[in-house]
Amino acid sequence: MFERCPLCERQKEDGAEFCSLHQIASINLENGYVGWRKAFDNLERVEYYSKMEQLQDAGTAVKEVIQYRRRTNRQP
Repeated sequence: MFERCPLCERQKEDGAEFCSLHQIASINLENGYVGWRKAFDNLERVEYYSKMEQLQDAGTAVKEVIQYRRRTNRQP
């Protein structure tokens, strides 16, 4: 039996927190934080998440990861 993604019920990637879609979104979200933090003078992750949620160009999967992290208090 395989484990399911907590966001969409797809099969989780081996050893990952999410399915491939949400795992990629999570990785991209965290990689983007590095650049935003430098650009916005040590921007806090919570504020970064808020800014990302407001962007129309941020994908649904990224926003779902943010909401999940807030709901579960899980920060990478």
